[in-house]
Amino acid sequence: MEKAPFAFMLAFLLLAGTVLATPIKVGLDVFTKNLNAGEDVRALLTVELDTNESVKRDVVVSYMVEDLARNVIVQKTGTFPVTGSRDILLKLTLPDYMQDGRYVFRAVAETGDSMQEAMGEFLIGEQSDNSFIGVAALATAIIIVLAVALKRRK
Repeated sequence: MEKAPFAFMLAFLLLAGTVLATPIKVGLDVFTKNLNAGEDVRALLTVELDTNESVKRDVVVSYMVEDLARNVIVQKTGTFPVTGSRDILLKLTLPDYMQDGRYVFRAVAETGDSMQEAMGEFLIGEQSDNSFIGVAALATAIIIVLAVALKRRK
């Protein structure tokens, strides 16, 4: 007779654990893709709790900038109340000593029983503006050549 209450309690705990677990989905959009050292990098984190309930859950978000070798350069953590879904603006100030190159903005969101991460890339320094400068220089050269050619025809 003593085994029945134990089995009932075990089944209840397993069922409660399944019901209380709140899977989390995240997405990240890095707003500022071309930066210089010392500037702010901003990203929008979308957090969605996969639940039918309108219960507010605290979501702990750790967000960081890493190099491509996954070395953390700067990091912050914050707790945000979420009911259903929420957009959270994240901002990190890049250190002045960062070198030109490609970096990763990573965010990890946890509800206590579920964790997800999302990431996006951005550039620092010269590499970020090279393509725009090349196109602008080419367009300017074409305009000058056309203007000179039109002026000589008259």
